[in-house]
Amino acid sequence: MERPNEEEPDGPVRGIDGTFRTRDPDSVVERRYDRPDVGTVTEVVVSGLAAAADADPLDLTPLTASVDPDALDELFRHASCDAMLTFEHDGYRVRVSGEGRVVVTPKR
Repeated sequence: MERPNEEEPDGPVRGIDGTFRTRDPDSVVERRYDRPDVGTVTEVVVSGLAAAADADPLDLTPLTASVDPDALDELFRHASCDAMLTFEHDGYRVRVSGEGRVVVTPKR
């Protein structure tokens, strides 16, 4: 079964923490990094941040201002499903899970 690397439809969705919530498509960007055709975790994070900011990835503050990209990729290369990392970058909260998800939300 192929999983899209795009946002899910509006409505109740199960969050990474297992709870259900209503998705606001204007404030949440979700991407999958667990497919071989999407690149590294870092590339997926940058793509999610660019989509959330509606900006070109090259116009964003470099990710190195918030996290070490090499360490991020290494941490999630063989991470268990319960692994989780949350950090802030350019006014957004980025959550990376061992389940293969990157979720970007505006910092509130």
